Amino acid sequence: ISPGLYISAGDTHAGCKIALMNPDTLLWAINADGKIVPYHPEVTETQYYLWDIYMDGIKKAIEIADGDEILLTHLGDECQGIKYPQVLVSTRLADQIVIADYNMRPWFEHPNVKTVRIEIGTQAHNAGEGTTALALCQVLQARYPGIDINPQYHGLLNFNGVTIDTAHHGP
Repeated sequence: ISPGLYISAGDTHAGCKIALMNPDTLLWAINADGKIVPYHPEVTETQYYLWDIYMDGIKKAIEIADGDEILLTHLGDECQGIKYPQVLVSTRLADQIVIADYNMRPWFEHPNVKTVRIEIGTQAHNAGEGTTALALCQVLQARYPGIDINPQYHGLLNFNGVTIDTAHHGP
């Protein structure tokens, strides 16, 4: 990977009422006529607070990169999972993947994001066997075909001659 900036994020827990959620997120609901219609889920104060911090971090990362290539890793638990239903925005697992997708979108507005790795997180938060991370990767690969996006359980990345050991727990 060429000279640039390595950025990591993790534990964004999409779908949790007190975790990251893009205010632009659109989910699906059934209206009174039985039709499936898009809607914006209610964003909590905590989610607005976290979103502002997240967006500020993205802005600073882009400034620091100064046009150089960015390698982004999400270090796991991109979704909340279904183990703790009392904290969910929605009980539909697909909604968590949609929220995670919306959470990642601001990174892709910048052409210098060239490589993205999504670590497989814990079973409690990925619906088992890496389900949510794998599904999120497929969504992102389809939307951004020119970017190198892949899932991994434990990454060993070479970035600017530096080896970076990445995993959700204990690299």
